[in-house]
Amino acid sequence: MKKILFLSLAIILTLSLIFTTAPFKPAQAATTWYVNPGEESIQTAIDNANDYDTIIVNPGIYKEWLTINKPLTLQGLDKDTTRLYGSALSTKPAIEIKNTSDVNISNLTISGNVTIGNLKTGGYGRGVRLENANNCTITNNNFLDIKGLSPTDYCGLETSSANGTTITNNTFENNEFGIFLRNNSTANRIENNVILGNGIGMRINHSIDNWLEDNSVSNSDSHGIYLDYSANGTTITGNSIFNNAGGIYLWILCNQNNIIDNSIYDNEFNGVSIINQSDENNIDKNDIDNNGRFGVFINLYSANNIVSGNIIHYNDSHGIYLAYASTGTDIYHNSIEYNDGCGIRIFNAHYTTVYNNNFINNSPQAYVYSGASPVFNLDPPIGGNHWSDWTTPDVDPVDGFVDNPYVFGGGRDDWPWAEKDGWALNEPPVADAGPDQTVDATTIDGANVILDGSGSSDPDDDSLIYNWSWDGGTANGVSPTISLPRGTTTVTLVVNDGTEDSAPDTVEIAVVASVTGLAALVEQMFDEGWIDDPDIRDSLLDKINAATNKINQGKTKPAENILNAFINHINAQTDKHISPEAAEILIADAEDIIANL
Repeated sequence: MKKILFLSLAIILTLSLIFTTAPFKPAQAATTWYVNPGEESIQTAIDNANDYDTIIVNPGIYKEWLTINKPLTLQGLDKDTTRLYGSALSTKPAIEIKNTSDVNISNLTISGNVTIGNLKTGGYGRGVRLENANNCTITNNNFLDIKGLSPTDYCGLETSSANGTTITNNTFENNEFGIFLRNNSTANRIENNVILGNGIGMRINHSIDNWLEDNSVSNSDSHGIYLDYSANGTTITGNSIFNNAGGIYLWILCNQNNIIDNSIYDNEFNGVSIINQSDENNIDKNDIDNNGRFGVFINLYSANNIVSGNIIHYNDSHGIYLAYASTGTDIYHNSIEYNDGCGIRIFNAHYTTVYNNNFINNSPQAYVYSGASPVFNLDPPIGGNHWSDWTTPDVDPVDGFVDNPYVFGGGRDDWPWAEKDGWALNEPPVADAGPDQTVDATTIDGANVILDGSGSSDPDDDSLIYNWSWDGGTANGVSPTISLPRGTTTVTLVVNDGTEDSAPDTVEIAVVASVTGLAALVEQMFDEGWIDDPDIRDSLLDKINAATNKINQGKTKPAENILNAFINHINAQTDKHISPEAAEILIADAEDIIANL
C-alpha cells in the first residue's frame, strides 16, 4: 500500500513539473517583409507571410501573377517605379484576392508590355480581382493598358462577391473597363479616383448599395458610368463625368439609384440615360450641360423616376426626353435652359408631372406627342412652371401667376409663374422667443437673464438675425444675457432672414425675490462697499441660511420670524455699516419673501 501511494505521489510530482516548466510561446507579432527586383518573388513573400504582415516591394519591374488568400498589406515603395508587368497575353489577374478579408494594396503600377499588332495590352486580364473578399483597401495605384481581344475579360479592377472594398486615389487609364463591380458586390466605396481613357470608366452589374464619389471620369470610348442588370441602390455623387461617349447610363432593371450633385458635361451623346424597366431612380442637383444629344433620357418602361433640382442647359438636342412607355416621372425644381432641341419632349410616356421648373430659351420650350397627357401644373400655391417667353400679364389678381395659360405643342400649363423661381420667392421667418421665465433677483439691479431664440426658424433655411427689445433696452444674438429689474418684463423678439422681418414673438420674464437671491445680494453689496463690516455680513448670511433651512422644512412661521430679525438687523445698521440704498433693496426683497411664504 505504501509503495502504491509513493508511486502515485511521484507521478503527480513529475507531471506538475512538466506542466509548470514548459516554455510559454507568445503570439507572433506582425512582420514586415522586403522584396527586391530580380532577387525575390513577391508571391514567395506572400506565401511566407502570416496574417496581417506587411510586404514592402522595392522599385523595379516584377513579372508575376499574384494570389493573396490571407489578410496582409502589399505596398510598393514608389507608385511610379514599382511595376507589375504581365509577361505574356493572359486573362489572369495581376493580383487575385480570394476568400479572405482586410487586404491592403497600395503604391503599385500594374501594366503590361505585350503588343499584338497595334494593340497594346496589359499582359493581364485584370489588374486586381477580388472574389469573396471583404473590407479590402486598394489605394494610390496605377492601372494602365489592361486590354485584350475579349473586352469582357479585361479591366483595371474587378470585384465578384466582394463587400466593403475601399477604392481610393488610384489612376485607371487605357483599360477595357476601369472598374467593374459584379456578382453581388455590396457596399463598396469608390472615391477620388482618376478614371481616364478606358472603354467604360466604371461598370456595376448585379450588385447593390455601392458608393461612387468625387471621381473624375473622362474620355471613355463608351460610357463614363454604366449600371446594368439589377445594379440597385447605388449612390453616384460629386463626380465629374466629361468627354465620354455617354455620361451615366442605367440599363435594364436598375432601381433606386441616386445620381446627386455631379457635373456631367461635354459627353458625345446623353448626359444621363435611364432605360428599360429601371425604376425609382433619383436625378438630383446635377449640372448637365453641353452634351451631344439629350441632357436626361428616360426610356422603355422605366417608372417612377424623379428629376429634380438640376441645371440642364446647352445640350445639343432636348434637355429632357421621356419616351416609350416610361411612366410616373416627376420633374420639378430644374432649370432647363438654352437647349438646342426642346426643353422637354414627351413621347408615349404616361403619368408625368412637370411643375416648378424654369424653361428658358429652349427651341421649343416643350413638346408633347399625342397620347402622353402629362400634367404641367399643380393647383396653387404650387402652380406650374416659369416660361421665359410667357411672363405677363400678372394683374388679375397680382398673385405671381401669369393671368393666361401657357399653351405649347400638345400641352398647356394653366398656372405659369411670371418670375423665374417664383414658387421659391422668400417666405418670412418665424420668431420664437422661448418659454416664459421666473428667475431669482440676485443682483442689485435685479437679475442677469439668458434669452433663448433658438426655436426661431426660416422656411427657406436662410440665416437669421435676432433683434430683442424691451422697455429700457435692446440686444442681439440667439441667446444674449441681459439685465432686468425686479418685477415682470415683456421682451420682444423679431428675426430677419436678410429680406424681411418676422412677426414679433414675446416672452414674459419675472424677476422675483428669494432667499438664494438675498444671500447673493448681501455678498455683492459687501464686495461693492454697501456693507462695510464683515461681521455684519456674516450675521446677515447666517440669518438667511437659518431662514432657508426652515423654509425647506416647511416651517414658514419660524422662517418669517428669522426674516423679520434680518430686517431689524438691517434697520439697526442703516447709515452705520449698511448704506440706505442697500437697506432699501434688502428690506424690500425680505418683505416680498415673507409675503409669499
